Amino acid sequence: MKKEMLNIVAATVLSICVADAAHADPDLAGRLRWLAPGKDADWSSAAGVEVQARFWQAQRVGFALAAGCDSWNAVNDVIDRSDEEAYLHTSVSGDAIVVPVGLSMLYRSSVMEDMDLMLELGFRYMFVDSSIYSEAIYQDDAESKSLAGTVSIENSLVAVVGLNLEMKANDQLSVELGISQQFDLGKPHEKFTGKDIGETSFQGTSFTIGVVMSF
Repeated sequence: MKKEMLNIVAATVLSICVADAAHADPDLAGRLRWLAPGKDADWSSAAGVEVQARFWQAQRVGFALAAGCDSWNAVNDVIDRSDEEAYLHTSVSGDAIVVPVGLSMLYRSSVMEDMDLMLELGFRYMFVDSSIYSEAIYQDDAESKSLAGTVSIENSLVAVVGLNLEMKANDQLSVELGISQQFDLGKPHEKFTGKDIGETSFQGTSFTIGVVMSF
């Protein structure tokens, strides 16, 4: 229930901001990003792109509509155990394509001439397409069992907090460097062969480089 309510609130806020965008000064930001998953996550690394349409309600305050595409690489894990009575093998490999869509509130402050520091607070709804493959084999003198298939992952919602340093190259173009942290707002569940096998996490720290075009 908590996750459904968060989704409804996020969709309502997003609709209000889209309606308000016609009265703001726009720019467009494109970013490449590299993400280090949390230490307890099922992921080894992630990378992708994000595009933001940003609308400034005032010189320092605005909001951004964001969409991206990331590839999250699963931790490759292989276990082989055997003794005189039984043999056990399990393996996990593959990746997941994640498409985050959402909204950020922005505040920017001038650091020096032609350089701004921007604070970003927002959320992203994560559409997940898993290509993670798992296999489990058990054998003993009495029986032999095997399971294999794709691990499915629920869509998810995360909060984003970031700092971006924006350096103007000219009146229309800026270069941006940033760091951000994303936090799970309800961890998504994983399923293997139709059975729930627990939760995963999309929490992590990302590092970005990008360009901003003003209109």
